[in-house]
Amino acid sequence: MKHFLSGIGPVLLLSSHVFSQNCPQAHLIDTPGATFSCGDTKIVNSSGSTGKIWAQPCFRYVNGVSGAKQYANAYKFEIKEAGNQYLRRIVRSSYCLLLSNWATNPTLCGGWFYNVRVRASFDGGGTWCPYGPACPMEIQNDQPANGDVGNGDHGPFCSEPGQENGGHLRSLSEMEDDAPFNIWPNPTIGGEVFISINDLDEEQGIATVDVFDLFGKQVMSGELPVEDGEVNSSITLNEDLANGLYFVSVTCSGEVRTKRLMVQR
Repeated sequence: MKHFLSGIGPVLLLSSHVFSQNCPQAHLIDTPGATFSCGDTKIVNSSGSTGKIWAQPCFRYVNGVSGAKQYANAYKFEIKEAGNQYLRRIVRSSYCLLLSNWATNPTLCGGWFYNVRVRASFDGGGTWCPYGPACPMEIQNDQPANGDVGNGDHGPFCSEPGQENGGHLRSLSEMEDDAPFNIWPNPTIGGEVFISINDLDEEQGIATVDVFDLFGKQVMSGELPVEDGEVNSSITLNEDLANGLYFVSVTCSGEVRTKRLMVQR
């Protein structure tokens, strides 16, 4: 989907997080077997398939259906329980999510029904394809809310229902190089520049983007869609934009984030 938005100075061309038409939705496995996940019951810290959530491996064709297959190299799992306002997003490099003892924002204590969905990336989490449909799933977490589990690992390893623990209402992605705010390519030779923010408090809405030169003059302005607490969009720089250093500011819910952008044609 393309957005044509006018503002001060040149026009920005904005696109949603689907940068390619060949960007498939990911699905949890719903067929009986060892990897069955959609509609199944899972147990935190359990051995075998019971302690894992599996997605269908995602791939797309390079250069049309006659080309080679390219497999996704990152998967973002979203686990949501609306009644207790629990939300956890976690990134993995494979299509299998291990339900281990999470020290940060663990699942709720006891057995709860969640809606779980997944999305795939073909560039290591730089851009994301759309989420697939949500699957109902019961997740049982009998790990201690306090203390330790006898092996030196200290809790809490489950979240008390009705309490915010570790920021349930925020987007939490566990990937070492998954910075909250990214712009790439940077430096850029012009054309399309991608913007990714993954820790917004606002789940749905609009963020504004402004580009300033070194003298503080606003040279571009527009809007970016916010979906699931994230921005995954692109802007197209005007061809007349001179070489040099610029500042890209994104504003959402009163919070301003700024990154430097170098244009080198």
